[in-house]
Amino acid sequence: MSKMTMESEERKRGSVQLLLVGHSTEHILKVMQEFYPIHVDLFTSLELESEVIEFMMSLVDYNGTYLIQVIPSFTEESLITGISVISSRYYELKKKFPREKIYFGVTGGTNPMAVEMAIAAIISEESMHYVIKGVDTEEDHNKVIIYDTGGLREFIKNGNVRRID
Repeated sequence: MSKMTMESEERKRGSVQLLLVGHSTEHILKVMQEFYPIHVDLFTSLELESEVIEFMMSLVDYNGTYLIQVIPSFTEESLITGISVISSRYYELKKKFPREKIYFGVTGGTNPMAVEMAIAAIISEESMHYVIKGVDTEEDHNKVIIYDTGGLREFIKNGNVRRID
């Protein structure tokens, strides 16, 4: 079995997902299809919380657990608050699911929420993913891209990100 196939099968056996939800939920369905998560945390705005609850209740085929969390958007403190909420939740989930792979989804929500999720992923050194969803049925337009945040963290730490004058 190739390394790619082994990794794919390993993550399909169950994972824990931290996901963003805005007005679109198609990326959530793709993650459910691709990863078969045993637990999902959904981060959304206060305005969309009831819609996200309805959406999760409509998923009759999903037999895992989930939690919906509200994070603020578009305030001066929202980046710090969002990173803190997501990171705190990650550490709780790491204790609750010590053997499961945890992924941070940066698709969905607002742009600031995606930044918050990405920073939390880099801090935790867990993988993050982005769902490419397009109108084409071609594979490039309907897949999940996984980013190695450990490698990204090393790239930054080693000074490979520099100011260009």
